Amino acid sequence: MNFNGGTVYHIYNRGNNSQQIFFNNDNYLFFLRKLKKELLPFCNLLCYCLMPNHFHLMIVTNEHNNDLNLLNKGIRSSTKILYTSNKQSTSENRVFVSTTN
Repeated sequence: MNFNGGTVYHIYNRGNNSQQIFFNNDNYLFFLRKLKKELLPFCNLLCYCLMPNHFHLMIVTNEHNNDLNLLNKGIRSSTKILYTSNKQSTSENRVFVSTTN
């Protein structure tokens, strides 16, 4: 996905087969810390909603940031790390329905 500067985006994903992706409060906090580290250099987080089997983010990209492709990398990194850090998951398949391209 290509991002344009100064544009609002609704980013969302859910667990594959609607499976749970957040199992406890630590999982939610970990995901929020990753978002802060990986996304906030490239955008402002307007609002978010984290539910046990999916999440929604509303962001606005930084208008003067020339490297918005790193935003896409940050989104993928945040979701991938959530999966690898989540010891409660017993799935051997991917956690999310699809990846952001």
